[in-house]
Amino acid sequence: MKLKTTIIKRQRQPQITDSNQALIEAALTRAFALALHPGPELELSPIQVAGSSEPTIPLMPDFRICLSFISPARMKEINADQRDVAKVTDVLSFPSLNFHEGQIQESLGVQDLLDPGAEDLEVFLGDILICPARAAKQAENYGHSLERELAFLAVHGLLHLLGYDHEEPGEEARMRALQTQALEDVGLGVSPADLEALADHREEAETPIRKAGFIALLGRPNVGKSTLLNYLLGTEIAITSYKPQTTRTMIRGVLEDKGTQMVFLDTPGIHPAKHSLDRYMSKAISLAMSEADIFLLMIDARFKPRVEEEERRLAQYARDRGKILFLLLNKADLAQADQVLPLIQTFSQSLSFDEIIPLSAKTGEGIDILIDQIKKYLPKGEAIFSSEDYTNQTEAILAGELIRQQVLLQMQEEIPHGVAVKITDFQEKTDAASQEDQVHISADIICDRPGHKAMLLGKGGARIKTIRQKSQREISRILDRKCHLSLYVRVKEGWRDRQPDLADLGYRIQDLEID
Repeated sequence: MKLKTTIIKRQRQPQITDSNQALIEAALTRAFALALHPGPELELSPIQVAGSSEPTIPLMPDFRICLSFISPARMKEINADQRDVAKVTDVLSFPSLNFHEGQIQESLGVQDLLDPGAEDLEVFLGDILICPARAAKQAENYGHSLERELAFLAVHGLLHLLGYDHEEPGEEARMRALQTQALEDVGLGVSPADLEALADHREEAETPIRKAGFIALLGRPNVGKSTLLNYLLGTEIAITSYKPQTTRTMIRGVLEDKGTQMVFLDTPGIHPAKHSLDRYMSKAISLAMSEADIFLLMIDARFKPRVEEEERRLAQYARDRGKILFLLLNKADLAQADQVLPLIQTFSQSLSFDEIIPLSAKTGEGIDILIDQIKKYLPKGEAIFSSEDYTNQTEAILAGELIRQQVLLQMQEEIPHGVAVKITDFQEKTDAASQEDQVHISADIICDRPGHKAMLLGKGGARIKTIRQKSQREISRILDRKCHLSLYVRVKEGWRDRQPDLADLGYRIQDLEID
């Protein structure tokens, strides 16, 4: 009686290597041998085997499981469908037989065989689903390899299929002992020092939130606010570009660290309002400022040493309302020391700041200092958002923003900001042949002049083809699934000043909120 494993890889990152897979299968085989307690119930009732004239009683059957590696989006979707909990978990198990601590609780018959006519009879034990992206973060937090974390989760899932649980102390102890033994037997054991460190990591990871608050990222266009937010969260939720006014609405990103929840609010760059769209962007800035406990006023470290009206007005707003105010000198890695020091002196003489921090949102220089200082000033309080609800950017919104980013990058100065993107169809599918998760997207690129449409399409459709290919590649990378993208260019003259068009594109002032 053996355990056989079918492995399906439906995720794109991180990759599961052949050596990872072999070690995971070895750990599963060992755990199965340790955990299964066969009894007479495992023998099948007499059945007619294909090709035989006499009923036979076969030997005990082998068992097969299906282990699937899936993306965070797919894991969240399955949790929502099956458990009414829309969150990303590390592992799920779906048993097909009734076991209790390794012993089956029902008799097996021919109906339980995967293929009664096969030479080697097999019974399906159940499904195990693992999210490698979540496992990679846990491996980093716990201080061990991704390979060990994946093997641990696979064994954990298998034990659930065999009826083990960890609800009661005694059950948990037996399950943990089996997990530890199985991993040690395949060379993935840990030393007492490692176990102590692992316990520290888990205690740290499970620390309840005691301080929480909102932090507004403010500043002129193109100073690097979105780049900083992406670096802080370790993922791309806001598009970036060398062009100003890339961000159009307020983007929320939640970061938790050692009992502190930091809710960052990325805002559009401050600029004069010329259109209704600009007024929407100004409203987003005002909302973030009204809610924030800490203002992060960001400037370019290469600025000339003078305080402009935009920065002066923001600092005064913060001081009038008793807000904590930081000055962040971004792009410090690109500036010379003789540029940064006069800038700090000029700003500190003109305005009053609680902290002044040079940093680089691109390289991470100074980010640890920033996080430590934010935690010092945040008010006491419970978590504002669930740890799984780390952004208000849905995948469809993010896909639209990634398409708009490519328009900005490919069009140079020809169409600065007279474009918007509307996602008209967003469907998640599983390819029947490869069992790979995919996303199929259709989107309209809206421009406000007929001449802009011709420029977007390019000669013989070359430019829109480039935009589609690069957008598709970025969406696939960010969403961790293969993307099929269709793009259409449509003209809506004056859309930035028409409220119905703005509302249709998601820029409705009445709907602005920190959700």
